Amino acid sequence: GTRVFVQGLPTSVTWKELKDHFRIAGEVVFASVSADRVTRESKGHGIVQYETTDMAENAIKIMRNHPLDGYQLYVREDVQE
Repeated sequence: GTRVFVQGLPTSVTWKELKDHFRIAGEVVFASVSADRVTRESKGHGIVQYETTDMAENAIKIMRNHPLDGYQLYVREDVQE
């Protein structure tokens, strides 16, 4: 698919920062960070959607080598697609 699931995000990261960071792997069309419904605090994971499947596969391969604010990220295919 074109969506990847990202784990290990710093809780301060916004969807915009996530989107900008993941442009390293390709053209990002959508990004979101999961937050607690009550506290609005980040859960430390999110979704990034790419224009193509190739870009998403590239992200899965390379983004663990591109820490965000010092945090190593875990990236896999989003299974909820």
